[in-house]
Amino acid sequence: MGWYLLLVSVLVPITVSMAIGYVIIQRTVGREATHRGLKRAAPIMLICVILAVIISFIAGGYFTYLVIGFGLILAMLLCLWMITWKERKNKAGTLILNIGQLPTSKVYFRVGILNGVASGFITYVAIYQISTALTISTLELQSITQAILSWSMAIYFILLGLSRLEFRENGICYMLSFLKWDNLAAYSWNKEKPNILTIRFKQPRFFLSSKFWSVEIPSQNRDAVERILELHLIKSNTM
Repeated sequence: MGWYLLLVSVLVPITVSMAIGYVIIQRTVGREATHRGLKRAAPIMLICVILAVIISFIAGGYFTYLVIGFGLILAMLLCLWMITWKERKNKAGTLILNIGQLPTSKVYFRVGILNGVASGFITYVAIYQISTALTISTLELQSITQAILSWSMAIYFILLGLSRLEFRENGICYMLSFLKWDNLAAYSWNKEKPNILTIRFKQPRFFLSSKFWSVEIPSQNRDAVERILELHLIKSNTM
């Protein structure tokens, strides 16, 4: 298998998942918010590429190892984010208002299930290749990387789909992320889509941190959400 097939096998799942996510988010929160999200994701992808280049250089400069390194690094970052979510959520405190699963989350869940089915097939192929190979070559390493990355993305999408928008004592929990109240800078409602809420943060401590969230709030929860945000926005500005 040539290096170009290896590149395709690792990047195709990433590209397809990002394309699906782009369509979902754009239809839900609009083009402007979606483009802001892409600007946030770009530095993360760049760091993965840089780290993969370093691994490739250490391994002798083979492009195959660059692609394998990129896939493993991305899988590691996803797993680390998922593993640490429970600890980060515990810092949010007691529940004030549970909005529940948003329409976007439900779509992410379906995408995760589809990825899981594909991951099962990819894993079967990887096991077959390893069991029939006399030595572990780049082909087997590629299959292992593809399986690890595929399962990581599948589980990540499923957890996103199961996540709920929760307003808690110490902040907001959404999509495996936790926003502290003292980081709340402002909020606004979309004029064209009145149920789309954009929450803006103060300058994040890390440059990769998001500066805003755009979420769809059910009509029956809009007034309650507004009261909570207004209260904590006043507290945040007086600190």
